[in-house]
Amino acid sequence: MTLTLLQELLMALRANDADGYKSWLALGIEELGRDVAAEVESELMVPLLVE
Repeated sequence: MTLTLLQELLMALRANDADGYKSWLALGIEELGRDVAAEVESELMVPLLVE
């Protein structure tokens, strides 16, 4: 699930799809828990946004 979440979040970012990103993040929180979803977002997604 974590890899799928990461892939979908990345595709939503690339597509500039804020609603899609929010939907996948909400699903990640629901399925993986807030701590894991927050770690995926902060450790993996934020660096991508900075590049």
